[in-house]
Amino acid sequence: MEQLQPAVQRMCDTIEAFGGSVIRTMGDGVFALFGVPHALEDHARLACEAALALQRVFAGNQRGLQLRVGLHSGQVASDPQAFDSAIGGGVHGQAIHLASRVVALAEPGGICLSADCAALAGDACETRSLGPRALKGIAEPVEILSLLKMREDAPDHHFHQAAPSPLCGRDAELAQLQDALRQAGRGRAAVIGLRGAAGTGKSRLCYEFVQWCQRQLVASVVEVRTQFHGEITPLQPVLALMRGWLFHIGPNDDPAVARSRIQARLARLGAASADDLAIFTELLGVRDEQAAPCALEPKARRARLLELFGEMVRHNGATTSVVVLENLQWLDEASGEFLDVLVRAIAGTRTVLLFSYRPPHEAPWHGLSHFRQIELKELSAAHTEALVRALPGPHQGWPEVVALLVERSAGNPFFAEELVRSLAGSGLLSHPPDARRVDAVAQQLPATVQALIGERIDHLGATQKALLNICAVIGKDIPLPVLQQVTLYLAGQLEHELDRLCEAELLQLLNEIAGYRHFGFRHPLVQEVAYGSQLRARRAGLHAVVAEAMEQFYAHQPDEFAALVAFHYEAAGLPAQAAQHL
Repeated sequence: MEQLQPAVQRMCDTIEAFGGSVIRTMGDGVFALFGVPHALEDHARLACEAALALQRVFAGNQRGLQLRVGLHSGQVASDPQAFDSAIGGGVHGQAIHLASRVVALAEPGGICLSADCAALAGDACETRSLGPRALKGIAEPVEILSLLKMREDAPDHHFHQAAPSPLCGRDAELAQLQDALRQAGRGRAAVIGLRGAAGTGKSRLCYEFVQWCQRQLVASVVEVRTQFHGEITPLQPVLALMRGWLFHIGPNDDPAVARSRIQARLARLGAASADDLAIFTELLGVRDEQAAPCALEPKARRARLLELFGEMVRHNGATTSVVVLENLQWLDEASGEFLDVLVRAIAGTRTVLLFSYRPPHEAPWHGLSHFRQIELKELSAAHTEALVRALPGPHQGWPEVVALLVERSAGNPFFAEELVRSLAGSGLLSHPPDARRVDAVAQQLPATVQALIGERIDHLGATQKALLNICAVIGKDIPLPVLQQVTLYLAGQLEHELDRLCEAELLQLLNEIAGYRHFGFRHPLVQEVAYGSQLRARRAGLHAVVAEAMEQFYAHQPDEFAALVAFHYEAAGLPAQAAQHL
């Protein structure tokens, strides 16, 4: 057992590095969750990356230890306060049982995953089908796959498919990007920050711009994406940029070929010293056992690296180039210094840099003349309806269902597409929709949407998260006096935290009535996820306090708001008080 204890600890460390939570440790293994208790965008992909990292950690170890890894995606019921890694408390559900059966199918050193997990991970994973397998305790056979590796060149977005959904409501923004490229062709470089909430279509707009650039035969178009777990692999976007844009090194290039390309590129700058070559071959992981290591001290080495990086960027700017870097909000600290050099070095060149990021992140280059920011807002109702109607699915021909999908997506194109996709797989509209089926459609919340919103909420500070949860209980209209009475915060502190939530585009100021500010959720599904993340007992207690606060706030309009007060008392489990307002 002595050799197993450090091995189990290495498993835990690796899992947690990718955002997973170890729920239970066993004598010779661990049970972990991704997306619980903290929501994670792309939780299935992160779990796959963690599984492969685990196998790398134990590959070729001298003690002969080998791992079996099993992955499954599904819903679990959880109570974060009851988590105990020693006994595995706090989580329940069939998904846990199924995952334990999947791991038993894996060979030593192998990784098995269910089709549900593979579907959520998407094209990021390379897998091999093992066919349907009968699992003990599971009624139907489960499709099982073997995870082979992550695809380095896999598209991150489903619209890379042959028949993407139409681009709706983004003509003006696309035209701005196209004009920036035309200006760059005349030597007027541009750095553009594309800022918008998750799901508003930043990646889709980047994709459409890249496709247009390629049709214009732009000499160099490079796409780089920052990963959610960027701190695990620092400099990942910078290394990708160097390989793809500066040195033209492919992932499968022979080390000798890669070394010669680096050497030739540096020679064009007049940087032919052995130290200059070693700086980049070592940084990019190009093996050469016979080459001498870089002799520069770390500080001098980094200064020289940044200097050469800037020179290469300026040199590349002699020809028209487009560099797209997505998800700047996840950029690791080490990459930030390189990006600052990049942004300043392209001034006066024929380069367009397009960065995308989410609120509340702000790009630090607003003071530069060649930087500008494009705010990507929600689609109009008309554009959302056009998108929903253009998507194939069983909702076609049912106006009431289309209207419901438009209402629930509330201008967020990703939400609209995921709601339609979820509806298509649910079978709810296999027959003409009646009131019951339409109501069931209204309750649909795809796992992808829930994870995306949940991850945003979980990144809030404790005070902001608690405040958002209280707002979710209050409802669509959140009068500031009601919120203050429920939270008992001082006015200054409350307004400061509300401003922070508005900056994060989770809440918004609706209006001011009779001198009182009223807030609301930026998107109705944010309220739904925040509300659903709370235990029923906690919600019931809050509903009772909210009902009392609303009774006082609407005392001069008792009839107009009686139904709203009654709703909160009913949700609090106090039917007698609710009846008094009906």
